[in-house]
Amino acid sequence: MNQSNLNQNEPRPETQNVTPQTTNEIELPKFASEEKSIGTLKKDTQKSPVAMLILFGILIAVIYFIPIVTPYFSDILDKLGISNNSEIYDGIPDTDTTKDNTDTKDNTQKEPLEKKTYTLAATETATLDKIEYTAFQKEQAGAYYYINYTITNKSTSTYSFTTHKIFLEFYDSAKTYLGSALVNTPNLSVNNSVSIKSLVNQSIYTSATTFQIVEKQADEYPDANLINNTLTCTLNNRVLTYTFYNNKLTKIVDTDTYSDTSTNYTNTYIDSQTKVNTLNRVTGVNAIFVPETNKFTTNITIDYNIVNSNLTTNDTLYYVKDTSANTIKYELDALGYTCN
Repeated sequence: MNQSNLNQNEPRPETQNVTPQTTNEIELPKFASEEKSIGTLKKDTQKSPVAMLILFGILIAVIYFIPIVTPYFSDILDKLGISNNSEIYDGIPDTDTTKDNTDTKDNTQKEPLEKKTYTLAATETATLDKIEYTAFQKEQAGAYYYINYTITNKSTSTYSFTTHKIFLEFYDSAKTYLGSALVNTPNLSVNNSVSIKSLVNQSIYTSATTFQIVEKQADEYPDANLINNTLTCTLNNRVLTYTFYNNKLTKIVDTDTYSDTSTNYTNTYIDSQTKVNTLNRVTGVNAIFVPETNKFTTNITIDYNIVNSNLTTNDTLYYVKDTSANTIKYELDALGYTCN
């Protein structure tokens, strides 16, 4: 029998269907000359980037909405023993108006410092801003009354009485206010002293027993009534006329006459000549010195449409440009002038 026929008649082994197993490995391709693969690769088990973004968005939304919805479930949270801490989140105001805020707010209003009262006596020493006021004496000269005293600068810098408006306010034994006097002097250097002679009314001279030192601001002064936008202030033989526009100083005319019967006439004569000569160097100032028999007159005009200088160092009554009428009237009244 033909061998080839025998081989053909032999039963052939059945072909089995093998289902490939699912694994986490991927078989690498086989080479043509080999029956086995050269190895396997593991599958990427990481999640999709889109899924990660979705999860991150959900997390952000939860964090954002927790403080918003928490107050609406406060009763439930209280029963569960969970505190409502929504107010700790920035941007979410705590609208609970029933809270007692007395522990966090100090509604106590501080009272102003009480003014110190001093005895009007030669042995008294009064102090304000490290400036000492001593040696108080009452004086009468003819029909005029004065309070004399000495000021000493005990501070560490020059003190300006044109910047600081200091008043002495006088009271009688019943604490009744009698009037005030403006401390009228320019700058006072450190450790220097100056003697002041303040003109006062007769009531202060006869009845004042105590006083207070007070610094005042211009907005504390009462309103001044002007006539044709001018304010004329007179004391003895001196007449000061202030002109204003919209209540602001624009011009000063100062006329003063001294006779040889005046105290310290010779010194006053020399000082007045020096003052006139100094002011004539200022553009916008016209100063005249007129000597006469047994007297002399000065006439000084300051036009603030031209003058830009501060002339208070020449005379404390030469107020700077745009000073209010209220300031000038109140302060000259406190110097004993009659202003209208």
